[in-house]
Amino acid sequence: MGAGNMASALLKPLKKELLSFNLFFYTPSIKRAKSLASELDQVALEGEEDPNWKVDFDGLFLTHKPQQLQQVGEFLKKKLKSEPNYIISIIAGKSVSDIQANLYSIPVLRLMPNTPCLVGKGIISEFASFNFENKLKNTFHYLFSCYSKVVTFLDEGTFDKATPILGSGPGVLFEFANIFYHELLMLGLSQDLSKSLVSELFKGSFDLATASEKSFVDQRDAVTSKGGITERMLEVLKEKNISGIIKEAIDEGRLRGELL
Repeated sequence: MGAGNMASALLKPLKKELLSFNLFFYTPSIKRAKSLASELDQVALEGEEDPNWKVDFDGLFLTHKPQQLQQVGEFLKKKLKSEPNYIISIIAGKSVSDIQANLYSIPVLRLMPNTPCLVGKGIISEFASFNFENKLKNTFHYLFSCYSKVVTFLDEGTFDKATPILGSGPGVLFEFANIFYHELLMLGLSQDLSKSLVSELFKGSFDLATASEKSFVDQRDAVTSKGGITERMLEVLKEKNISGIIKEAIDEGRLRGELL
């Protein structure tokens, strides 16, 4: 159910591996479901009267908006021929108990991918209900590990608290990238060159962080000369309490997740 950006980020890198599965996509507008299904060489359910609704589905994959959970649950319980064996959900803020209360009391695997999954550089958080079959969970874990880093959470509360960092983090980083991008534009650099330079700035910095055993603080200090430009820039960020602002944004993200 659903075929948006996060569903695409999670599934597109697995197109080859997913050919051994029969996937059926559905969105009320049909258009997005058909588009994603076509890209993955799978099937789109073309409306509520599509004959494929009579198939005995092994599992459900929920990728719609959190606010639609009750509506989707009511719809599926009317349309499905029989109760599935499990549910996979990438719906932010909706717990295992929320999902089971609105659909079926069956095993649930919660996933939270981020958009860099689209290029095989993402992070996928996972949390499984206690009754989710280990063999099946390991199968999905292996598939997603083929192109992204999968981190398993044993506590659902921690899974949700990590979402504003691991799931929403790319959006925050892109905001910083956009600030640098506009500063270069103001210097007269072209849009293409500015984007390329900022992208390389972030990529090079994070490649360095990955390759080094140094902490982020040590790497920051390594480019900070006494009385230099970087030092003054960092001083301004500290004066403006940038760490407090980011912490507040994360806390607000967590609160929003609880309210979804």
